[in-house]
Amino acid sequence: MSVIICKECKKEISEDVEQCPNCGFKVKDEPKKEIEMSMNDETKEEGFSCKKCGTLLKENQQFCPKCGTERGFTNNKKCPKCGEIIEPGEKFCSKCGAKSKLDFQSDIIDKTKKIKINKKNLIIIVAVVLFLVLGGTIASKVIPKLTISVDELLAEGNYEEAYKKAKGEEKTKVEYENLIAYICNDVSEGLKDPSSFKLREAWYDKSNQRIVLYVNGNNSYGAQVGGYWYYTYDEDDNKYELYTSLSSLEEEKTYSWDDSSEKLEKLLKNIARTTVKEIIRDDDLEISKNSVDNINKLFEKKLLDDVKLLDVNLSLGSSSGDKI
Repeated sequence: MSVIICKECKKEISEDVEQCPNCGFKVKDEPKKEIEMSMNDETKEEGFSCKKCGTLLKENQQFCPKCGTERGFTNNKKCPKCGEIIEPGEKFCSKCGAKSKLDFQSDIIDKTKKIKINKKNLIIIVAVVLFLVLGGTIASKVIPKLTISVDELLAEGNYEEAYKKAKGEEKTKVEYENLIAYICNDVSEGLKDPSSFKLREAWYDKSNQRIVLYVNGNNSYGAQVGGYWYYTYDEDDNKYELYTSLSSLEEEKTYSWDDSSEKLEKLLKNIARTTVKEIIRDDDLEISKNSVDNINKLFEKKLLDDVKLLDVNLSLGSSSGDKI
């Protein structure tokens, strides 16, 4: 028996084939390099190569050391195009050159393994599977929890779920917004016209336990005015309380006709003004504009009074103070 070497893939093939069964290269007109088969050559006996992967087997090897296929394994798979028998491991039909079905399937598997599934795609895949397995009604309740973002949860006022989903600095953002939202409910109720509440800016000095809110609201004449609401932490009561509200940051003057209580009140407010100015000048203490917008939208939807403190903020409390 004689074989030739395929010029393309360099593998041994029968001289009778027109195309290489391994790579599909047409060898009919190629010069044939014969290799005489010797009965004394342990690798050239009949069945010397693995019928599945083509690995050369030694005389004493009954199973392929590469793929584990038993020596003499036969196959009855036919070419999908011409019906010729395709041996295991052959990528192309030796008669017509068509790609074998088994090899085509292997290519699909190999390509599938190379696909990188990122976190977003994985969530979509899981959502589809849940929809198919659980059905539309149940899946419609489960899928949103998988796909909704922290920002979307904050916009809904769902601070508990947002905190669970948040990671790293996001948790701090959720914690701060929750605290400010809770205090804003107290502020809105302290206005002469609670429905006119509008949060403009907010600052949170966590290290010194101080909060400043700049809020708009209608006065007794229906005109919209702005004011600063200054909260401090009461160690005795273990909660935040309103220290004072300020319609202006300009220092008040005392006069000779002011009584002692008026002078004391002006003094305390002037001290508060100095502190508030210090806080609002620090950009690092300002709450994000997104958080301010979220709080205003919750108020418009009448959801602000439903805000509950997170466990990390449970020591907070509030009390009503001066009205704008």
